[in-house]
Amino acid sequence: MKNDDGTSFLRILVYSVPAILAIIGKKYVDNANNPVVNLSVNASVLSAIWYMAAGFSSGIYIGRLPIFVSLAGYIAMPWLIDNMFTKASARLVKMGMIVAYLIFFYYQMHFMCGIL
Repeated sequence: MKNDDGTSFLRILVYSVPAILAIIGKKYVDNANNPVVNLSVNASVLSAIWYMAAGFSSGIYIGRLPIFVSLAGYIAMPWLIDNMFTKASARLVKMGMIVAYLIFFYYQMHFMCGIL
């Protein structure tokens, strides 16, 4: 446990994307006033805060807490993209997100875990 330096900065950045989008598009979330979207946005903000705390402390204990709510970001992100951007730019942003998440997945599996 003494050798643990917390969660990586890249993981904090990736899992904070839905929360950052929600902060930027707060007026869209407020106008929709959808309970599912509100819950998903709040859970993604909570997940980002927990990951930031895990980055500066032990990733063993605090780093496991965001796993329970980080999936809500995957509900919030497509809704935010569809409502914040025009149809053509939303499609481009979604394709960029898919490519970025695939690169992140490969990085995690190859360099961090040594599996791929």
